[in-house]
Amino acid sequence: MARLLLTTWLAVSYCLAGLTAASNPSENELDSHETHPINPKSPASTLHDEVDILKLMNVSAKDQGVSLVEGPITNFPAYKFRLPYGNVPLPNSTVVTTAMDSPEGFTVVFLYRQQKNNLGTLISVNSPGRLTPWFQLNSNSKMGVLMLKYRVETSPKLRQMDWDLPKHHRKSPLA
Repeated sequence: MARLLLTTWLAVSYCLAGLTAASNPSENELDSHETHPINPKSPASTLHDEVDILKLMNVSAKDQGVSLVEGPITNFPAYKFRLPYGNVPLPNSTVVTTAMDSPEGFTVVFLYRQQKNNLGTLISVNSPGRLTPWFQLNSNSKMGVLMLKYRVETSPKLRQMDWDLPKHHRKSPLA
């Protein structure tokens, strides 16, 4: 668990640093416009070894508290989660653990639409039997803040980093 946690933190730190200064801006460019029609609301590329955690958890619109809604990008499924849905364990975490243990690091991509004036947990990694998470990413659209909470094994304290969301995300929270 310690190795997983350290790898997670290092990868997230690496990814956050990469958000502020892209090393190679052309890495998101398309190779060929014939194979990828130009659409401003579609991803520029597919990710190598992409893992869909919702598919691994067998999340579908048939589950209670889950509905399929129109997302910001066409042809990509968007789900709306309501109570009583939540705290769903990942039945087979081998693929996710392998990605997190990769020496190159990993990238977590979220495409979500949050309701106005609420607090939403985007991802939370908890140990069985623990109330406080090892790693948690929250979005507070009322305050306009994105919060990262994490725990380092050597410290019992939960650490937190906050980033202000742009004002246009507060009016129509879409990221």
